[in-house]
Amino acid sequence: MKSRGCFLCMTGILLMISLCGCSLAVPDAGMDGEGDRLIGAVITNDYLDLFDIDQYVNDHASELLHSQEINVERAPKYEGRLYATVKKGKGENSREWEISFEGVDGLNMLQPVWKDEKGEECHDSVCSDGVSEVHLSVDMNDQGEETNLTGTIYMLPGQEDHDIAYHVNPVYQTSDGKIYAVSGSGFSTSGESEEGEVYSTTLYEERKETENGKYKTEKSSVTVRYGVMHKPVQITIYQMDENHQILKQDTFTPGEVPDELTPEKKTSYILIETQKEDLSGKTMISRDIHTPDPEEENTIETYYALNNGIIAKKTTTLK
Repeated sequence: MKSRGCFLCMTGILLMISLCGCSLAVPDAGMDGEGDRLIGAVITNDYLDLFDIDQYVNDHASELLHSQEINVERAPKYEGRLYATVKKGKGENSREWEISFEGVDGLNMLQPVWKDEKGEECHDSVCSDGVSEVHLSVDMNDQGEETNLTGTIYMLPGQEDHDIAYHVNPVYQTSDGKIYAVSGSGFSTSGESEEGEVYSTTLYEERKETENGKYKTEKSSVTVRYGVMHKPVQITIYQMDENHQILKQDTFTPGEVPDELTPEKKTSYILIETQKEDLSGKTMISRDIHTPDPEEENTIETYYALNNGIIAKKTTTLK
């Protein structure tokens, strides 16, 4: 499982997001790691079992031998860590990093901290294919720092024959840059669903640090949203003039829309038509309109299905 950079570094008050759903505080986060910070999550279908059963049995051999009851839920010190492999590429900027957790099949939604040439901390999001609508906000002031990372996972609907489980496993970064995951909580869903958001869950952490004799509060939140989308099977891009006549028409297989497109000179707007299909084979059409702004970078977004039942987003730049 690898991750790619998917959002630019931002500082200042950029975005405040409020979502309904489950909120999971992490009160003991970083207590054993001397202030390790929450930087995201790795989302898995299977439970991430990091419990050190060998050490647990060794420490409780006498109780187990005499069949005394042992409460595993009250033994957090045996919960292990899964350290990530980080390939930094050409520089320290985390947008160039490849982050993977050995043996884990899942999606990364992370915002690692890195330092620029002046020694100042920067934040960038590093996300796997399949994590869409990523937003990162960073608010820094004299009282401390607050970071909020959100992303959406679109999944295929209609899984009636079995439950689909999603486990949001918190990911932390140590003061010397190491990244690790710990076991998290999950939920399951089944039954036919319509398109739209169905669930969200948030990890939250607050910790205090001392800087020049003053206390500062650092807050981190990670919100994972889950949406339902029917499977895209064909994408048609229409370039339209001001009289709503078609200048050019291109049809693509989802996922094969090029990285760049050059619109015709008289293009007034672009119509993106996506043909989708539900589990019964019934087709439906959704349409989006994009009006290019000559003073800004213009992009259009299309979607395609991965092999794991997740819908990924493809961004195409208009030259």
